Amino acid sequence: MTFNSYFRATKVLRAFASGWKRLQAQNDIELYISDHVDWNDILHYIKMVDPKEVWTLHGDGTILKSYFGDRLMVRDVLSA
Repeated sequence: MTFNSYFRATKVLRAFASGWKRLQAQNDIELYISDHVDWNDILHYIKMVDPKEVWTLHGDGTILKSYFGDRLMVRDVLSA
């Protein structure tokens, strides 16, 4: 996996949603949730966290972008 953009980003709070402890390294907070959630779970956690941006890894986030429209920035990590 390549997260060059993720590690170069400045003035952000880094969190990586995963149940894997090794993927929590170099993050500002630990977020131990599965990164394999369903649509309702994704929407639930986004609502709870209220982020300014969501970065996607698997897929380009097109459906998520469409759902949120201008209310939330959704970025594809691999093209960032």
